[in-house]
Amino acid sequence: MKSKTLKIIFILVTISVLFYKMCYIYNLNQEVSNIKRHHQLNNYEKEDFKLNNKTLISLLNKNNKNVEENFILGYYSKYNGDLDNANKYFNSATKQIKNTNNKFIKYYLYNKLANKFIESDYEKAKQYTTIALENINLKKDNKSHVLVWNSLCKYIDKPDGVYFIIENMEKSMERSNKENIFGLTENLATMYYIVGAREKTIKSFLYVIHTANEKGDTYLKSKSLIDLSLMFNDVGAYDLSEALVYKALSYINKTDDDRKYNLRLYAYTSLCEVNLNKKDTENLKKYIDKIYKLEGKIPQEHYNDYLVNAKIFESMTYDKTNEYKKSKQCIDEAIKILKEEKEILLVDTDILAIAGYANYEYLIGEYYEAIKYYEMAYNKMYERKSRCYEILILTNLKELYHIVGDTNKFNHTNESLENIYSKYQNEIATSYLKNSISEYKEAIKLEADFKNKITTLGIVIFVLTGFIVTVVSYNIKNKRLEAELKIDPLTKVYNRGYFNLMYDTLLKGDGDMDFYVAMLDIDDFKQINDNYGHQFGDEVLVGMCRFFRRNLNNNCSIYRYGGEEFIIIIKDKTKKEVLDKCEGYRKTIESMTWSENITVTVSIGVASFKENKYNTLGKADENLYLSKFNGKNRVSI
Repeated sequence: MKSKTLKIIFILVTISVLFYKMCYIYNLNQEVSNIKRHHQLNNYEKEDFKLNNKTLISLLNKNNKNVEENFILGYYSKYNGDLDNANKYFNSATKQIKNTNNKFIKYYLYNKLANKFIESDYEKAKQYTTIALENINLKKDNKSHVLVWNSLCKYIDKPDGVYFIIENMEKSMERSNKENIFGLTENLATMYYIVGAREKTIKSFLYVIHTANEKGDTYLKSKSLIDLSLMFNDVGAYDLSEALVYKALSYINKTDDDRKYNLRLYAYTSLCEVNLNKKDTENLKKYIDKIYKLEGKIPQEHYNDYLVNAKIFESMTYDKTNEYKKSKQCIDEAIKILKEEKEILLVDTDILAIAGYANYEYLIGEYYEAIKYYEMAYNKMYERKSRCYEILILTNLKELYHIVGDTNKFNHTNESLENIYSKYQNEIATSYLKNSISEYKEAIKLEADFKNKITTLGIVIFVLTGFIVTVVSYNIKNKRLEAELKIDPLTKVYNRGYFNLMYDTLLKGDGDMDFYVAMLDIDDFKQINDNYGHQFGDEVLVGMCRFFRRNLNNNCSIYRYGGEEFIIIIKDKTKKEVLDKCEGYRKTIESMTWSENITVTVSIGVASFKENKYNTLGKADENLYLSKFNGKNRVSI
């Protein structure tokens, strides 16, 4: 009887122990799942997701720990800011990694190994990352795309790192469900943009915009519109680029999403880039100021991403007079933030900083030093196979090669810019239309009510260009978009991107042919805007350009170069004829009367290709400066 009782007690104890172990293992697995969910959240989401299993943690601290236990303790230590203990537990878990079948733990630990070796053994780091990615379940877990991006984003500023990211994201997409394909495409589109894969960029962003619109995700739709705008900015289609950002801002302003300040900062930074390329200093300063005014709206470590760029942009708003010290101060402040921040999320900010320092050297007349820094920025960009800031760097290098008389480098740079402006503008125009039509073919079936189409789509490409939904012929659409790429929407004259293309074509043409560049600037235009308002300023710009469109013949063409600055290319005329023409333009504009009997004047600088060759534009700029210096309202040649 006693023996039978002991057996029953033994069985009950054994069952209790087994039940306890099963419950313990279940709790371990549940906590690993909680950690996984926490790890997949964005920073703003983590604030509402607390890891607080105190009972389990107290049990873990009393036991001889296996891989799961060490992993949980490591993550909790990191979560609570105890990095020393976090590293200790994670190191123990890594030594036991073969003893677990939990794929998330394997992913996390192999990813930590990749982080450990990324600076000392780059190839080994990539191997560990590849193993980490193999342990992500992209079929069942809809948030797994976050794990993929968290594993790969650290390679973005490494040699060939973006190509490594693209290769592995494309592989991940092959084994993903629909939600993860959408999440991966969002980041993959940006990677395509960085390496200059333009058609893939456009196709990916249009897919993301369309899907975000279906999901009602205003944040992602707005962000992707801004992302897409960068593509147009890169090839000189500044007006389309701005229109996309303005459309994104209209969505952002209607949302109560906590992330709206991040989006506004991103939008203003993008508009700064557009106006920097346009050399529209007035608008550049306006958007820099908007960035500064949003300080305190988001955590400082995130705001610093935008602050660095704003400081660099500001450094490029100063001129050669007595403001170079302010330029240097801004660059120094930006570099200080870069050194203090562990991670800057905006792509290629370090390259922009080098370009900013090059601009400072240019301002103080150290042209060879400026070339050195611009070339350093370009080489860093080339090493990463990135295309961000390509036009900015090449355009400034071309001007500097003019100044120092390096013909070979000037020709090479000129050819590179020509490829961007001619080949890529056409490529983007075609791809933009082809993919927008393909992506939305179900939505653009013939309907009588085009407004209904716009409501259904809710996407900016139909709002900002208009003609995509109203013109049936693809060829007509293509021609219209090409026109949008060439024409300034306010003044209806050619834009700066098209000037760059035509000017470079002339430089590469017949060496015996002569032409003149006249650079025209409205005197005291900032004061005009301040005194009478921007609406009046626009009236002056539009009216003046209306005069030129009516009076220029086939041998003359006018381009809006930036803000109130215009360029006229004059062909097949003698020096005296060109001077007479420009004097006539100046006198006519001086005689014009605007609202409230206000008059304006212009200063003009003229240069001849035969006399100045590749420095024609630079010489016209110098002569414009002479006109300003000598009292304004005059022509210098």
